[in-house]
Amino acid sequence: MAVGSDWAHVSFASRYSHPIVIAGPPRFNNSEPCVVRIRNVNATGFAIRLAEWHYQDGKHPRETISYLALEKGRMQLSDGSQLEAGSFTGTTSVRPVAFTAAFNRIPVVLTSVTSLNETDTIAGRVQAIGRFGFAYSFREQENQPLYSHGNETIHYIAWEPGRGTIGPLQYESATTAQSIISSWSTNRLQSAFAQPPMVLADMQTMVNTDTAALRLQQVSASGFQVKVEEEQSKDKEVIHPAERIGYLAFSQSRDRRLAVFSWEFDQDQEADISGFRILRNGQPICATGNQTARRLACTIDAPLRGTAFAVQAVAADGENARAPSNTILYRP
Repeated sequence: MAVGSDWAHVSFASRYSHPIVIAGPPRFNNSEPCVVRIRNVNATGFAIRLAEWHYQDGKHPRETISYLALEKGRMQLSDGSQLEAGSFTGTTSVRPVAFTAAFNRIPVVLTSVTSLNETDTIAGRVQAIGRFGFAYSFREQENQPLYSHGNETIHYIAWEPGRGTIGPLQYESATTAQSIISSWSTNRLQSAFAQPPMVLADMQTMVNTDTAALRLQQVSASGFQVKVEEEQSKDKEVIHPAERIGYLAFSQSRDRRLAVFSWEFDQDQEADISGFRILRNGQPICATGNQTARRLACTIDAPLRGTAFAVQAVAADGENARAPSNTILYRP
């Protein structure tokens, strides 16, 4: 979804009893530092915006942001790995947060600030992640007193490393090496995604305490770029030492379907053609070299949105002999 500095409402596809919401990091259409802010989380949705720091003008153009909503509690996936969605009260002091039960492996921990008890912009930081819990704190921009912000509600998702599927979704949970700095770093995904996935990420270490958050760009089916972004309220220096990040990537699983196409063609014109091809949104997806064919079965990726299909005759020399047929619009 695209979000700017104005509050936007997001509606859930289904109703939750106790929703836990994680969002971000924002993409990088605009270079002004910003963080995601969330409020009014309830059973049917939440409000979200991009918050710039107070030394800025507060106006940020829309950026692409991914979010994940889960029911509060513990869940075991089909491969035996565990995940936990929960909440706690966050403060400017580093405080421990205990999981409801121990994990078998150290999980990826993602957090989001989900209240607006104070409007000053803050960035949360996770550290000391273990099988039993983690530590957390947040802070305002650096030229503000360190402990000047009131308590806020923090949502978290802890997910053991792994990859697999949940229903129609393909997922990957992993951490990078401790190598993410203030310039762009490329991270390759371990899974073979059929399309660019939704990516959520958070720093897993606090090597440096300067106020900072993450930004993403160039998300593709094979990877993404990420960097640590400091703000400049106190000084212009934004060099940040290497941190480790954790991320969750989600995408619709590749759904292959057998599609059968049939058509009519004037038999008297068969001598001038070498066969037929099927077009999907104007691009060939399968073909036959049989001039007498009037039916063709193709295995294709199931359309996720409205898709136009057409049949085209191919000239004997291999060039297009005819304009495409009337288009059939398929809506899933």
